[in-house]
Amino acid sequence: MATFPFIRDLNPKLDDLRAILRIVRRREGDNDAIAEAIKKLFDKDSRRSGYTLHSINSNTMTSLREANLGVMTGDGHLTEFGKTLHGLVGDEKRFKAAVARHLIVEKGGLAFCRGLEAVARSGASHRKEIAEFLATKYSVDFWRDHNNISSMHNFLEWAGVCENYRLDHDRFKEVVGVDPATAKKAEEISPEASMLLQALVRAGGEAAAGDLRRQVEQLSGRAINPHSIPAYGKELESRGFIELPRQRGSKTAPWRVVSKKQAEIIAEVAASLSGARPLSDDVFSRTFADLLKATETDDTDKKGRALENLAARICWKLGLQNIEIRKLSDYEIDVRAEGRHPVFQKWVLQCKATRTALGPAPVLREYGIAKLENIPIIVFVVTAGVSGRALAVADQIMRQSNKVVIILDEKELGAIAKDEKVIWASLERQSEHAREVKMPQKEAEVVSELVGETEDASGGAEGERPGGKGSPGDPSPDAAPSIKAVIIRRAGRRRPRGGLTPERPSED
Repeated sequence: MATFPFIRDLNPKLDDLRAILRIVRRREGDNDAIAEAIKKLFDKDSRRSGYTLHSINSNTMTSLREANLGVMTGDGHLTEFGKTLHGLVGDEKRFKAAVARHLIVEKGGLAFCRGLEAVARSGASHRKEIAEFLATKYSVDFWRDHNNISSMHNFLEWAGVCENYRLDHDRFKEVVGVDPATAKKAEEISPEASMLLQALVRAGGEAAAGDLRRQVEQLSGRAINPHSIPAYGKELESRGFIELPRQRGSKTAPWRVVSKKQAEIIAEVAASLSGARPLSDDVFSRTFADLLKATETDDTDKKGRALENLAARICWKLGLQNIEIRKLSDYEIDVRAEGRHPVFQKWVLQCKATRTALGPAPVLREYGIAKLENIPIIVFVVTAGVSGRALAVADQIMRQSNKVVIILDEKELGAIAKDEKVIWASLERQSEHAREVKMPQKEAEVVSELVGETEDASGGAEGERPGGKGSPGDPSPDAAPSIKAVIIRRAGRRRPRGGLTPERPSED
């Protein structure tokens, strides 16, 4: 996973990094001696001011250590990367390239370069736009600090990768080994496909799909649905990373990387990204209407990605933060986000690209996941309608728990596509509905939800309208279906990738 270095107290345009590496090498293991030698180095440069031995110990030494630039350990020894760099101090061009590649691949610089491409305007005056793009796209508040933006720019500009906040594509390819477009493809593949590609590289560039799946499961501790493996293979092949076997029905024929060198770099870049797929540029650059139109394709994978991007755009328009698409966890959650104003709230958005009405079973399943993950706001983004039974179950969940269920079906999405501001009116309307549903909520029901007491399991068979033979508005446990019993049966079931395969027609 990429880290984000705090390297403000080093400026390669002022400071001789090669000289600093020599200082560390000659005084390894003695932090005090290293700090004193760095101060003497700074004293020789008239451009350097405002520093003291104390600030060097507190800031400059910290900037050099593993969590930041990564050349020195806490006890004053060179890291493996530091030793590699020290071996290049006599070759300025290769030294700069090594520092730049390390920052791009290992220290979040890839995100910064992607930000330069997305904003694509010169000058430090655009740092605010770059910062907002990076913080939202990658869910990292580190980038909201403009000083961190400037620090990364100083290093990469010193290495020739960018100039005045514009990316040099040729130099990027020379340093990283792949062009920015290929790096973008690596960023956009799903976490599962990324892990399979990394396993394929470790296997020497050729291996059967079943062997790759077992290796990924062993290393990650997370099961992968074997029926989804072909889709992940096609995902990698469509981006030009691998070649799939052409003979049908073969489960043992090997996958092969197109270019071993490229695949190694792509796997390294992919591994540096977080467990969640970063937000696509489409979330920021395409309109809601464009994303909704993209869901009309018959290609299940493209439809699913478009709907996930649409859900992420909803989060972005609402001002939610830490937006994540398909975060790797014990449960497959399409999109999650956090609200910070006026109070902290976690959100989960489940995308259903179906041609038939959403039934009650998916609603119950997502309630179970939200309960296990302690998420209070559940949003369904659905390309079709919603059955009456599903709406009734959603009301019963809100009535008997501390959850709020919001449903954006085809009519709601169509209205938002015409005017994105409509989303606020939709949320206000559904929020008022949730308030009305919860008004008669009994204290015992909320306590049961919060402390996990056993609910009555005799409320009727799965699929009955909430309230059974009684009134749908009856909040008593005896009149309601056993939500928890259904959840226990359904929450553990794995669904196809992202829940994007069209569901069977509802029995309504």
